[in-house]
Amino acid sequence: MKRFTVAVVIVVSASVAALVGAPARGGTSTEVLRIYDPTGQVKTELTISDIVRSSALADRSIGGVPALVFALTKSGQGKLHVLTRGLARRGARLHRNQVFAIAIGGHVYSTPFIDYKVEPDGIPAGGSGMEMNVSSFALAKKLAFELRG
Repeated sequence: MKRFTVAVVIVVSASVAALVGAPARGGTSTEVLRIYDPTGQVKTELTISDIVRSSALADRSIGGVPALVFALTKSGQGKLHVLTRGLARRGARLHRNQVFAIAIGGHVYSTPFIDYKVEPDGIPAGGSGMEMNVSSFALAKKLAFELRG
C-alpha cells in the first residue's frame, strides 16, 4: 500500500513474511538495492546510486511500525517518476493497479502498487524519500546497514 505524508515521503508496505527470501527477478545476491518493474516491461530502475546511502536508517515512525527509511537523490527521484509513470500508464491500459519491486541484497522485501486512478502520471519527482514497513525493528536495522554499506 502506498501512502503520502506531507513531506512527500513514499510509504510502502507488504507482507514481508511472504516476501523475505524471494529472489529478485534477474537479480543476484550481490546487488545492494534494486527498485524495478518485476515484469521487465518498464526498463527504468533505481539502484544503490539513486539513494543517499548515509540516510538509510531504521525507524518506528508511523504508529510505531518498524520501517526502513532512505532518501532519494535528484536522479533517483526522476527515475522513480519515470518508473511509476510507465506502470500507471500500463495500469490504465489494463484497468489494474501495477506493482513494482524493492529488492535489497537480491531479495524482494516489498511490492508496492501504483494506483493509476490516483497517480495517472506516476509518483511526481521531488519526493524526498521512501519508507518501507518491515516485520521487525531488527530487520529494519539490518537492511539500513546493508544500504549504508
